[in-house]
Amino acid sequence: MIKRNIRLKEVGVNVNRVCEPSVEYLKNCPKLNKDESYYLSTDGEGNQFSVIGNKSNREIFLLGASTVESMYIKHSMRPHSVLEKILLENGCDYEVKNLGASGTQVLNIINQIINKLSQKQGALVIITLPSNDFGPLRYKQGYFSTHLHHATVLPAKDLKVEKNSNLDLNLYTRNLGLIKAICEQLELNLIFTSICYTTSVDDLKILNNLAREFCIDKNIPFLDLEEEFSKNQDFFYDKLHFLPKGSQFYASKIFDFIKSDLIIDSKKKLEIYDFKYEGSLSDSIIWSEVFDVSSQSEVKLIIDFDHIVDSNNPALITVDYHCKPIKASLTKSPNDEIGYYKYVSGIKGRRIEEVYDITVPVNCTKIKIGLRAWGRKGIVVHNAEVIVLSH
Repeated sequence: MIKRNIRLKEVGVNVNRVCEPSVEYLKNCPKLNKDESYYLSTDGEGNQFSVIGNKSNREIFLLGASTVESMYIKHSMRPHSVLEKILLENGCDYEVKNLGASGTQVLNIINQIINKLSQKQGALVIITLPSNDFGPLRYKQGYFSTHLHHATVLPAKDLKVEKNSNLDLNLYTRNLGLIKAICEQLELNLIFTSICYTTSVDDLKILNNLAREFCIDKNIPFLDLEEEFSKNQDFFYDKLHFLPKGSQFYASKIFDFIKSDLIIDSKKKLEIYDFKYEGSLSDSIIWSEVFDVSSQSEVKLIIDFDHIVDSNNPALITVDYHCKPIKASLTKSPNDEIGYYKYVSGIKGRRIEEVYDITVPVNCTKIKIGLRAWGRKGIVVHNAEVIVLSH
């Protein structure tokens, strides 16, 4: 007997890898930068975490397929990072996690909820419906087919499988009903969003119509993004996958949809200090403004840059603590102009966004952060900013 199990679609636990689109992928997606790489990291439960890294008892989980996963967007521009930033800026102390995974179907989401969220009572679960379900609905065996690209339960091995003369649309809505029932039993708050795509795709319209009608009938909140996304091709680098502006729009629409039900009582303060600098670094330090901190502050430096030289350490991060720090985590340079520092290292010949944690010593109340080249041309900076989350 063939072994049967619903595949658990996930990026993986404790992942820290660099993603680069293949040459073939880039040919089909010319809006992507062919020289850019992207970090993808997850925690011990397989969640992508935000670039801010807020920790809160109030959790929001984004579920879906590759649109939500957003592998080929900078970490700071992925939907969960953008949404968490918007929430904190509006006084809402929530932690946003991303469980999106390429190839996901609604049957995989059922498995994901049971495996990942069964101990997350009270959390908000936002499911952006995947675009991958239309294939199984065509097949006589549905989700139990052995199709190479759409098999969900049985081993994927066949390029051709027997098809239905008519789509089994009830199969789709039954799975939506299972998601609703499971979330109710697990005390999870459920929201569906429409499949996110641009231009006109008849198959996806059919699925969105089914989901829309189902949610109205079952009184489930449904965020309908179909019309706005279908008209905005500049939000996507193909028909399904977000560019940064699409991700930002998606996150802002989610916030607008949920804000009336949010708790606004955060004592945390989020501040962002932009270096307002683009170009090559030199031996002269480019400084941020001076900002207030405490030992409870979480400080992150985000740099989007091109690594243009052969050196493994083409640039330095320098920190002026405005005091004699107790137990500084950085190295003290004999050069007083540099002060405390750590190296910047990217991927040679590639553009990438790096995120650096800057630990605040217990006796420190003000700091500023600088960037400078370390040997030859260093790096070319496209954007650099400091994020400070104070408790």
